[in-house]
Amino acid sequence: MAYTAARFGHVMFPENVYEPALKCAELLINGVGK
Repeated sequence: MAYTAARFGHVMFPENVYEPALKCAELLINGVGK
């Protein structure tokens, strides 16, 4: 799971434009984690 989070973070953070997409990714990661 950390691998997926790292991949999403690596893709999303440099852009810093798609904040809703980042929130969606966080929700997905949290949902899968539980």
